[in-house]
Amino acid sequence: MKRFLRKVVLYVLPVLLPLLVVEMLIRNIPNDYKNKDAFMLSSKAENIETLILGNSHTHLGVNPQYIDTNAYNLAFIGENLEFTFKVYKKYNPNLKNIKTIILPISYGSLYSMALSKKWIKNYSIYYGLETTDLPVDNLEILNKDISTIGKDLNNYYVNNDNIIFIRSDSLGWRYRMEPNVKDYDKVAKKIVKRHTHKDLGQVNRNIILLTHFVKQCQLANINVILITTPLHEEYIKGMNNKQWETTVKTSRLLASKFNNVTYYNFYNDKRFTQEDFKDADHLNVKGAKKFTLYLNDIMNQIIIKNE
Repeated sequence: MKRFLRKVVLYVLPVLLPLLVVEMLIRNIPNDYKNKDAFMLSSKAENIETLILGNSHTHLGVNPQYIDTNAYNLAFIGENLEFTFKVYKKYNPNLKNIKTIILPISYGSLYSMALSKKWIKNYSIYYGLETTDLPVDNLEILNKDISTIGKDLNNYYVNNDNIIFIRSDSLGWRYRMEPNVKDYDKVAKKIVKRHTHKDLGQVNRNIILLTHFVKQCQLANINVILITTPLHEEYIKGMNNKQWETTVKTSRLLASKFNNVTYYNFYNDKRFTQEDFKDADHLNVKGAKKFTLYLNDIMNQIIIKNE
């Protein structure tokens, strides 16, 4: 038996060792997850008064630079409510001066069943969160094709290009965005279809998670501002009425039930025109500044009201 195991090791090791080296090399490349984790674990987190959580709608749409209080954007593309709350739970002990949390309630937020396989490995590898026991969800090399791996390794280790791997600024806002799309109607149909789901039990589960979160914030004297960011008119045309009504109704109910919760719905705000959108459901740099300034005014009014 020992001889058999020795042979297995001799055959497997030459294959596994290069893969392990490649995995470590990829993990060493800078990325936004590593940067945000380092920020939240540093003493800088103690100064945060306003924390922006959630998905791409806040990651791209809310720029902390235009918020009067000390703000930081911890949101990420593709993040669902379950993982938003996991992330917050991890870093909560470092938030000594947190007063306000901004959380997006998007068209698909309550209907999200699970985090996409495209993103889940980042929470396991770089945030150290428990995700799944599946190897594919815990390894970089199982989530990227060979060409992408080769390109990334070449850019970082050969060309010494660090910048291309970082899309968020020092306050967590995603400042590096792709150019505005041209065919908004075509893109909108594709995206809104991806965000539309049947209720297979996930809605009630997400509502329970959301309710528990705002309760915990209430006990900690933290204001929660729920927002629905502006949407392009072509996206709005494709929205399922029942899904949207459930989303808005739930948000308003939470705002009426908890004194630390407010809800602001900008989804069809006419102050935002096509030039403010990157695509069908995301603001561009100009739109993010515009939206954040409106949001900042709201926050200042809440502060005055609570004084």
